[in-house]
Amino acid sequence: MKKSIALVLVLCICMLMLPACSGGSPAAGGTAGTSTAAGSSPDKAAPVVVKLGHIASSDMSDPQQVGAYALKEKLEELSGGYYQVDIYPSGQLGDSRTMLESVQMGTLEMQEIENGACSGFVTETMLWDLPYLIKSLDHAEAVFNSGIGDNEREKFLDIGVRILAFDHGGFRYFTNNARPIVTPADMKGLKMRVMESEIMIATVNAFGGNAVPMAFSELYSALQQGTVDGQDNPASSTYNNSFQDVQKYLSLSGHFYFPRRYVVSESFYQAQSPEHQKMIEEAAAYAAGAQNDAYVNTNDQFIEKLKAAGMEVNEVDKDAFAAISEQVIWPQFYAKLGNGDEAAGKALVQSVLELDPEK
Repeated sequence: MKKSIALVLVLCICMLMLPACSGGSPAAGGTAGTSTAAGSSPDKAAPVVVKLGHIASSDMSDPQQVGAYALKEKLEELSGGYYQVDIYPSGQLGDSRTMLESVQMGTLEMQEIENGACSGFVTETMLWDLPYLIKSLDHAEAVFNSGIGDNEREKFLDIGVRILAFDHGGFRYFTNNARPIVTPADMKGLKMRVMESEIMIATVNAFGGNAVPMAFSELYSALQQGTVDGQDNPASSTYNNSFQDVQKYLSLSGHFYFPRRYVVSESFYQAQSPEHQKMIEEAAAYAAGAQNDAYVNTNDQFIEKLKAAGMEVNEVDKDAFAAISEQVIWPQFYAKLGNGDEAAGKALVQSVLELDPEK
């Protein structure tokens, strides 16, 4: 009986000593009871996921998608995989307004957003919507880099959103199914979809059309069903969203220049280390450059693609439209642009015109 008890005690002692003999103790540099696959690191944290949303096409020929992937590649490269950027194009996360609200709340880290949806959050962005105000891409760059751009950055911070970089949405062209638009008289009676911008609505109405504000996600079916006769977008957006399948005429009006912006949730940004903040800023600037290059290099190509797809393309009497813009539309918004001071709003518009490098 004593021998049996002794044998059991010996066996128990041996079992207790096995982990130490196998090197599996915490002191040996690992965690007891875990195994690590070859080539993996048990201490490596999962990447920080950054969701980036936009409403443009998922087609990689679209300048917005080009920019989004440039940001993804640059940020993941700069951070050594610390960040993982997931891209959601084509309004997968909602329309522009919805996504901007998500960026405000911190439930969406980043967004690439066009100007139209911004005025409901930052009134100062209405300035960009004035038709025929911005004369060229160089002019737009000069405004971005002026005190006007700085003031806009501050106003976005006030709502919890940080502008990382401005980029070119480009100049918008009218398309429709009824007739070529050459003069304002050709706009009469046309139901034209516009973004939810007070100035854009007033512009189309002043030009003689009937403005119909509508989310971009609803536009194709509205054109297809005849709910609206036409719309306006850069050539790339028109082509990549297949509007040539439901539109006949493309008129090179260039009436609106609209900026786009890479924005980040300020709460997310402030939660990052200074080193990582710099990486985010650098990646956004890189993306804006790639997107701008894509727009400049492909705009004419997209116009040719639309022609090849069967659209009739025509030039426009821009002077006639610009005269209505300056004499009728701009004055309607001087007071709002000047925060109630009409003279201040007019002076602001004049300061934009004076920044034109070709003036």
